[in-house]
Amino acid sequence: LLEPGNLDASMTTALEIVGRAAQVKSVYICENYPHPRTGNLAFGVRFVWNDETMESIIPPENVQDIEWEANNLVETFTLLVNGSVIQGNLDTVPKDYRHLYRNLGLDISMLIVPIFIRLHFWGFIGLNVYQKTRKWSADEISAIQTMAASIGAVIQRHKTEQQLREEREMADTLREV
Repeated sequence: LLEPGNLDASMTTALEIVGRAAQVKSVYICENYPHPRTGNLAFGVRFVWNDETMESIIPPENVQDIEWEANNLVETFTLLVNGSVIQGNLDTVPKDYRHLYRNLGLDISMLIVPIFIRLHFWGFIGLNVYQKTRKWSADEISAIQTMAASIGAVIQRHKTEQQLREEREMADTLREV
């Protein structure tokens, strides 16, 4: 994550490393953004890694434009925006988040950690284990919280670099005029 370059490739590699180390089936990063039609705050999968032994149970293209409020995810949003970690299975995670997974008919254990950029709730990283109940250790939670902080810093750096490139291009264009 610390190397400059292709953000997508770096994130995918980082998610794979985390997924294999944590022995999970999927790791994903969701980003908050204004819904394209309504302008309401929504989230969607930005990066994902799935263990090669499974097909993606929830294809990333199906997890886009999910409005927090319209989908009654206020409890989950409040927990994450306040920096709380969500962990457990479908019986223990917030009720409003359960409906996103309930119709799959799977036993899912998850760990969800918010990602902040300059104190702004940018999104979250999630780890899922299917067909198995899992209790996340304090060390695992701490490691993913550290990763979430690193991801926030990397995304901020990437945005800053992109803004500098655009400003440099604009200055070059103005000099040519």
